[in-house]
Amino acid sequence: MKLDLIRFLVGRITTANSSLLFYPAYQYQETTVEVTINGGIFAAKYKQDKSQGWKALFTQSKNSTANEQDSNAKNTENEHQTHLPDLSLGQALHCVKGELLEKQTQPPQHFTDATLLGAMTGISRFVKDAKIRQILKETDGLGTEATRAGIIELLFKRNFLQRQGKQIRATEVGLGLINSLPDSVTTPDMTAMWESNLESISRKELKYLAFMQPMTESLQMLISTAKQQLPTALQGVKGKPFIKKKNYKSKKRT
Repeated sequence: MKLDLIRFLVGRITTANSSLLFYPAYQYQETTVEVTINGGIFAAKYKQDKSQGWKALFTQSKNSTANEQDSNAKNTENEHQTHLPDLSLGQALHCVKGELLEKQTQPPQHFTDATLLGAMTGISRFVKDAKIRQILKETDGLGTEATRAGIIELLFKRNFLQRQGKQIRATEVGLGLINSLPDSVTTPDMTAMWESNLESISRKELKYLAFMQPMTESLQMLISTAKQQLPTALQGVKGKPFIKKKNYKSKKRT
């Protein structure tokens, strides 16, 4: 019975996909209006279907399975959609009504194992500086393919990260550590600059000492700054001890 059901479903899907090849293109008209009001730019968009084309197949399927509640919700949504009037460039309009809406933005989703590894590889998308972003695009990002998983595992062992279901979240210790470090250490910018200098050394455009001396001085300053900020940032934060004490019991001699 299960095998017959699977064959039936596969046949339905194959037939639907094959039918798409013989349907015309889906056509629509999208209108965008930008209006300047008191120095601010307000934009409005309206999308109108011209020809359903291949979308007619999905529309029929959706209508056959939609319940009455979904239909009512769709009708309510359509009531708020209005056609944009015909306008010309530079036309002066009269603002009839203004309404201020207060909303809260959604925070970024927490990382999972897969997304965290992807973020380390594509770290360039988190960088604002165009030059540094380009350098990181040309490199492997943070770490290498062989070391990234080990870096994440070490952060868990040191109680900087914790798991909540599939999500990976920072612990109080991890947040305290980040808050105690200088800003230059918490961004990938420094990694990009080091990679750029190492590339210059490989092309014999930069000498080794010219790279190492300023880097050593910079690291000493960063360590000094971190030592001053670390006790304050981690004050009151409870963490797991790194070293476990072992109790040794003396054996009785017989």
